[in-house]
Amino acid sequence: MGGLASFAVATRPGATVDAPALARIRAACGIEPVLVPVPPLDIASRALRARVAAGEPIRYLVPDEVASFIERRGLYEARGEGEKAVGAKQGGGGDAARNDEPFFAARRDELQGRVGPRRFRHSLGVSDAAGELAHVYGVDEGEARLAGLLHDWDKGLDDPGILARADELGLELSDELRSMPRVLHGITAARALGRDFPELSPALLQAIERHTLGAPDMSDLDMVLYIADALEPGREGKRVEKLRRQIGKM
Repeated sequence: MGGLASFAVATRPGATVDAPALARIRAACGIEPVLVPVPPLDIASRALRARVAAGEPIRYLVPDEVASFIERRGLYEARGEGEKAVGAKQGGGGDAARNDEPFFAARRDELQGRVGPRRFRHSLGVSDAAGELAHVYGVDEGEARLAGLLHDWDKGLDDPGILARADELGLELSDELRSMPRVLHGITAARALGRDFPELSPALLQAIERHTLGAPDMSDLDMVLYIADALEPGREGKRVEKLRRQIGKM
C-alpha cells in the first residue's frame, strides 16, 4: 500500500504527533506519513447547539449552507420561559424523529417506493435487528430502529444514478470512490436525509454513512447498525448463525 498512495496523518485535539510518533507509524506500517497540522476545533453537535443558543457564531465550524439553514429555521435558538426552542423540541436533533411512530411509518412507506421488495424486506429486518441489538447493548432503541430502516435509502439507485446523486449533493469523491459506486449509497443517503429531514440526529446520520465502509472510531450506534445489517433475519449461513450466538457475550 505504501507504494501506491501517500498517507496523511492529521492531528487531533489533545493528541501530540511528534517525530517519535511519526517514526513509530513509519516502522509499524511501512509507510512515509505526511503530517497535516489541524487546529483544534470543538465541533461536537452539542457544542454547536450551545453556541447557537448563546448567540455565538458557528462560521467555519460547519459548511456555510448548514449555518444558513440553521439560521433560517431558527434551530437551537434560546427561547423565553415557557417557550420551547426548536432544537429542544427536536431533542437537539433526533429525539422527536427517533420516538415518533408517524415519522417512522411515513419514511417506511416512502422507502417502499424507493427500493425493490427484497431490499425493502431487508431494511425492515435491519430495523428490527438494530432495535434488538440496541436493547442488549444499551443504545437508544428508537434511534437504532430508524437508522436500520433508512440505511439503504439510496440503494435503489444504479451506478450512474448514485454518482449523479453524489454530484447533486455536492460530495467531493476521490477517484477511488467514484470507481466503486456500489459503496456510496450510505454516504449519499446520510447527506440527503440530513438535508431533507433536519430532525434526524447527527449520530443517526453518521451510522448510516458508515454502515458499508465502517470507520476506525465507530460509535455504539455505528456498530449496532453495521452488525444489524449483517445478521438481520433475512441473512442465512453458518457465519451469520455464529455471529448471532455472540450477541450479549461480547
